[in-house]
Amino acid sequence: MKNLGRLLRTLWYVPPQAVLWRLWARLRRRYYTSPFYNLRALASPTAATPLHYPGIALIPGQEGRGAAIAAGRWLLAGQEFPLGAPPRSWLPKAQPLQVFELHYHEWLADLAAANKPALARQLLADWLLQFAHYHPIVWHPYPLSLRIVAWLTYGRWLLAEAEPDFKEAFEQALRAQLMHLRRNCEYDLGGNHLIKNLKALLLGGLALPDGALVLWAEDRLLRALAHQVLPDGAHDERSPHYHAQVLQDVLEVRAALRGSGAGGGGVWDTLAIRMGEALAFYTYPDGGLGLWNDGEVGDAVRVARLVQESGAGAAPSALPDAGYVRLAAAALGLVLDAGKVGPDENPGHAHADTLALEFWCGPQRVVVNSGTLAYQHPLRGFFRSTAAHATLELGGQSSAEVWAEHRVGRRPQQTGLAMIEDGQGVRAWHDGYRHLGVKHTRTLGLTAAGLTGTDALEGRGVGKARALVRFPLHPAVQVKPVGDDKALLTLPSGPTLLFTCEGGVLNLQPARYTPQFNTLQPTQQLVVRLRGKELRWSFMVHA
Repeated sequence: MKNLGRLLRTLWYVPPQAVLWRLWARLRRRYYTSPFYNLRALASPTAATPLHYPGIALIPGQEGRGAAIAAGRWLLAGQEFPLGAPPRSWLPKAQPLQVFELHYHEWLADLAAANKPALARQLLADWLLQFAHYHPIVWHPYPLSLRIVAWLTYGRWLLAEAEPDFKEAFEQALRAQLMHLRRNCEYDLGGNHLIKNLKALLLGGLALPDGALVLWAEDRLLRALAHQVLPDGAHDERSPHYHAQVLQDVLEVRAALRGSGAGGGGVWDTLAIRMGEALAFYTYPDGGLGLWNDGEVGDAVRVARLVQESGAGAAPSALPDAGYVRLAAAALGLVLDAGKVGPDENPGHAHADTLALEFWCGPQRVVVNSGTLAYQHPLRGFFRSTAAHATLELGGQSSAEVWAEHRVGRRPQQTGLAMIEDGQGVRAWHDGYRHLGVKHTRTLGLTAAGLTGTDALEGRGVGKARALVRFPLHPAVQVKPVGDDKALLTLPSGPTLLFTCEGGVLNLQPARYTPQFNTLQPTQQLVVRLRGKELRWSFMVHA
């Protein structure tokens, strides 16, 4: 009954049309795996019209990674695999995301950076022997979309000295993949997946060329972006990692449209600026991204390039529609999440992180959220839970009912956020523990002297369940407890911080931190058990 209730609470938010589209997609897969579909693809001739390959490589590849691939070492979602070149298997025993990454073919960028076109053709020739026609994993719409974009981006470089047989096989497979994707956009899932699908089709329309496909894809893409990008410029999945991906999609589509003379101004410029300013908000002094919802700190050079290319102005102090606010005073700063966990219809990347904060001193992260690690991993549930974030956990339960890999059942339905004290403070609350009869309110204040906070509980359920407030610390921060209500935090450089609490008992416990996918680092966390209905705490500059 527990699992049934959780499932029903999850399905409550799913639009009926998404369920119907998912069922229809499953039925179609039976046809795609039949010999009739592949025979149809084989019978489809390569069109006589030459393809045009847009050069839209906004983020260049890495020469070192290209050299590693030449040596048979593949970096997939943060983990290196000695697969060989070509790989001994294109379907290695690895996490599904890592298998997907192998079939994104974004490694073409790294081989281009390493100037290895012959190796790229060798790898693709081997791939084409096995996957030129439908395969349920390899031709899943998401890797299919990224692969189409990679082929279009590096096609001119790849085919410059190619044999005619390779060119014909490559272009016929490209056309077949575009035809398949047109029928299989992920309308059931939406989110950044649908953006990737429509981007690939738009660029494919420019390459064919097919003006009708370009107009259709641009219209659908702009409608999807209008739905997914909030008025404050944040992508509605509320993940800095995926926000950066969608911004890159917008910038590359704009560049391709401009390069083809098909537009690329006006609404695309406005969208890029809004999203660029939101990405600047998510960027911390060390150049990386905040660890909100699924994602990773990322590459600071890439993040800075995306902000620059967007034409963004100064970063805002808040993303009110997404529910994030940023405070800064001298070298200190923080971001607080007081918004929805994600879009109701698709919160697949959501974590139970409501009212969590991340806090830094200069370029050094101090209080962090724990990260993501991997999508298919025994620790997936932990890293999505409230216990992995710098906020309050009640009764051993999370503020949102995160389960499976990408599911959310019960979740906060109402949240509140208000600035106080001339922008140097914020008060926020949520009802994610309404099933326990409790409302959680967090009040923060930040000055050059330090960060002060109060976590307060109210409602009929107060005192009936154990309340814990956690502050996971960055691995570079050394901590020393001083009694049961204080701790000294020593940073690699800069001042020492003194943590104090009133209304609770402090413990130092081990924790885990994953700044990148499949990268796990041991660290420590401050854990305070509330004695009553209110906890006051602070991180003050000590020396």
